[in-house]
Amino acid sequence: DPELAAPPTDPLSQWHLISPTGINLGNVWEDYTGSGVRVGCFDSGIDATHPDLDGNYSSSLSIDTRTGLPGGLPITANDKHGTAVAGVIAAEKNDVGVVGVAYHATLASLYLDYAADGPPQQTIAWQHAAANLDVVNNSWGYSGGFFFDNFASATFAAPAAALHDAIQSGRSGLGTVIVFSAGNDRVSGQD
Repeated sequence: DPELAAPPTDPLSQWHLISPTGINLGNVWEDYTGSGVRVGCFDSGIDATHPDLDGNYSSSLSIDTRTGLPGGLPITANDKHGTAVAGVIAAEKNDVGVVGVAYHATLASLYLDYAADGPPQQTIAWQHAAANLDVVNNSWGYSGGFFFDNFASATFAAPAAALHDAIQSGRSGLGTVIVFSAGNDRVSGQD
């Protein structure tokens, strides 16, 4: 595939992907583009009309975790975090804006309402991930306590079971890859 060997020419290159002092992807795009990989972004929604995401966005794989129904679009004008994170993951190689790490990956939005009760949303997201996605990125924290410190509590029993199922049974038995950010609150004990 000649596109594999051609470096991205998107004008606003994400310097941290190619810089020797950043992630430094080097020549990884010569062999891997994310083609065939379904990546879920558990966040505040993905703008499906964004010119760097519209070709990779899958509305059929996206879900509104508040309701369990198809969706996943941002609810308010302030819901921009998910779109930004999705761009780092899979902004298209299309000579517009930036290019993502896996620019041919299929993007799915798992809309997370930060103001709502977390555990029911998490349960829906993990169940959806196990059935439909290869990788799920989580760039959120839990403000009601520390998610993993309380993981064995009754409050987190359902999401814990659903997450465990995704890790074991997703990707046709290979396990869905679940990625969590390090967070912005390490100084206050977040892990």
